[in-house]
Parts: sequence; structure tokens; C-alpha cells
Amino acid sequence: MSLEHARSLLLHDKLAEAEVALAEVAKGEGAEARWALVERGRLALRRGEAERALEWFREGWTRDTTDEADAIARAGAARHLGELLERLGEFIQAETVLREAAEVRLEATDDTDREYGALIVSLAAVLLAVEKRGEAKMLAELGARSLWEQGDERAVEALLVRAMAMKATGGRHSEALEPVYALPPEVQDALIREAVVGQRHRAKLLLPVLVELNHWHKAQRELSHPQILALIAEISRDLGRKREWIAALEDLAGYFLRAREPEMHRHSMVALARAHQAAGKPEKGAALLVEAAQVSEAPSALLREAGMLTEDADLLKQAIERGDEEEAARAHTALGVLMVHNKLCGAEDHLREGSRLPGMDADSQLARLHLIAHTEGASCGCGEAAGAMSRALQDALFEGGPADLIHVAGVIGLPTGLELRLELTREPTSAERMFVDNTVAAVRRRFERS
Repeated sequence: MSLEHARSLLLHDKLAEAEVALAEVAKGEGAEARWALVERGRLALRRGEAERALEWFREGWTRDTTDEADAIARAGAARHLGELLERLGEFIQAETVLREAAEVRLEATDDTDREYGALIVSLAAVLLAVEKRGEAKMLAELGARSLWEQGDERAVEALLVRAMAMKATGGRHSEALEPVYALPPEVQDALIREAVVGQRHRAKLLLPVLVELNHWHKAQRELSHPQILALIAEISRDLGRKREWIAALEDLAGYFLRAREPEMHRHSMVALARAHQAAGKPEKGAALLVEAAQVSEAPSALLREAGMLTEDADLLKQAIERGDEEEAARAHTALGVLMVHNKLCGAEDHLREGSRLPGMDADSQLARLHLIAHTEGASCGCGEAAGAMSRALQDALFEGGPADLIHVAGVIGLPTGLELRLELTREPTSAERMFVDNTVAAVRRRFERS
């Protein structure tokens, strides 16, 4: 069993076989065994198992070295460990690991190749987080230059770290990204888009660079960059910067309108309306949606969202009238839910129309759960815990189960407490029954613990 064979299995997404092969290789000694630990850590991250990944990376870092090649592999393991610690917010630990790794790497060989470049760029990013900006700028420049000159695929991400360092020390991003700007526009866009996504975890440092990058793009091409605008909006939202969030979404909606992309324009208008709602101005968001619906080829979804924001039954009725069969059913669901919440007559007819959507559809499930609650005189279970449990149950069942099996799955509120309701469309096979029972039990346990 070799590392090369294990990596081939990973390349072909044969993850279970790769795990077995890597575990076998990792039992050995030397560089190959250490790189196998790194690959096990990377595989754990693919599965969302950060703590497990930390264990493998840490073992790769702490094992005794046997020769120069193994020392280089040890530094590589440390880079992955340091980067993961940074993502987890453990900046002091990350700095310590990455500094020691750089020393180990230079002691093993004075060849400052691309792996050394990647290592010191990772250290530079951590130093920025702990406000050691001068040293961060110096290391970022050295590492980015090395990676770019050697044509490494991580070069543009490194240049972005350099740009962050320059912004943090009072400079401009444009000098840092000059090598990228010299490339053809379509290559620029692809490289920058991929690199920006890779730096998403450095949100606070990345945001001012993104803003300036978008200004540069607009000045050069008279257009904003939609992916950059979307990321500016997302980061601003996560950081609680509502003004910047709304401004970015306004620009994004304007871009898609000029680009004649009606579906993307609709999505961006809905996002903008929700941003206004989060800022305490749902009426403004609804007004924008109604205005957009007047010129939209698909007005129903916009009117439905506006009606939901402001709980306006008239807008929801307009959405029903102006929608195709699917959109009308969604608007029926929204109106039926609103009527149930406000204890108004006539909800049942709307909920039945909404339940005509496919069983795996979220609006269909919403309609069916509210119909059950309405006809049985129970509460709809729209509270935070019940809603979360309903979504978790639906996600788990619909992701792994047969598409035609589930009629309704969710939680309603009874005087005695929350009750999980599950209705099937047919008699399940024994394997399907086992899957459903195990899924329901797992969701119950998860929420009982919380």
C-alpha cells in the first residue's frame, strides 16, 4: 500500500477505500507516513470533522523526524495545522506552530520553494489577525512573489493576503494585485473569484480589499463584479454592517437589471428586501419588491415575498393571480399560513392548494403541516425550536430517503407539548422503514440534547 495509491483513490472519490489505505501508510515512518497523516486530516475536513482533522495534523507535526525529506513533510503538516487553527480562531497557537514550522523547513533545506512560500503566506495571514502588520506585510510579499514566479496555483490567494497586509498598513490593494491585472480579463475574473472564495474565513481583513477591488473593476470596465459584490454583501451581513450590506445588494440588483438577467435580478431584490427587514424597515423592502414586480417577467415570487415581509394578504392574493401553477401554489401556502397565524377563516382551501406541490418541496411541507394543525385545532409549531426540528427532519429524510415515500414530516404543537408528525405515501419496505425510524430517532436525540 503506497501514498500514491491512496491519493489516486481520493482523486476518484473512493473515500472509504482511501481512508483504509491512508491509515495503513500512516503506520510507517518517514515522509510518506507523515504525508498520509496530512491527507487523513484533509479528508476529515471534507467530512466536516474539524476536531478529527486537528488530531491528524497535530500528529503529523509532533512525530519525530527521520531525515531531510521527513522534516520537509513535518513542516507541511504544520502548515495545515496552523491554517486550521487560524480558521478556528486559535491565532496564538497558529502563530507558534507556523513560526516553528518555518524554522524546521529552513533547517532542513535552504531552498525557499513554493511550499516554503505557502507556509510564510499562512504565517503572514495569522500575523495580520494578531495585528503584527509590518512583519505580516514583509512575509506576504516574499511568499506571494515566490508562488507567483513559480506558477503555483495558490499564487493569487497569496497575492490577496499581500493585498490585505498592504491595506492594513495604509496602502492600496492595486499594487499587490498588479500581476493579476496584467492578465486577460476572463483569466483575471476566474483567478480572483476562486482566490476570494478561498479567503472567505478572513472576512474582516478581506472586506476592505473586496470593496477596493470592486471599485477598480468598475473603473476599468464600467461595471461592478457580481461575485465580488455578492461576497461583500455576505460578509457585511455576517459582520453586522447593515449599511454596507444593503449598499452592496443595491449595486448587485442594478447589475443584474442592466445585464438583463431577470432570475438573478429577482433573487437579488429578495435579498435586498430581507436586508431592509433585518435593518428594521420591512415596508421599504416590500415596496422595492412591488416596484420590481411591475417590470418583472415573473412577478408572483416578488409579490409573495413582499406579502410575507409585511403580512399583507392583498399582496399574496395578487401573487396567486399573477403566478403560474407552481408560483400560485407557493403563494397559496404563504396566504394559508398567514391566515392560520391570524386565526382567519378560509385558510384550509389555500393550504390544500399549496400542498399540491411535490412532497419534498419545503412550501409543500409547510402547507401540509399547517393543514394538519388547522384541522386538528393544534398550534402550527412555528416556534424556533419546532421549526428547526421540522427542517432538520425534512432535510435528513429527503436527503437519504426515496423521493416518493414521505407525504409530510414535521412538528406541530399540542397542549401536551410538541408532537412529531410523519405520514407516508405508501407502505415502506423493511429497509425504508429502518431508515425512517433511525432518522426520526436521531433527530429526536439531537433536539433532546439541545
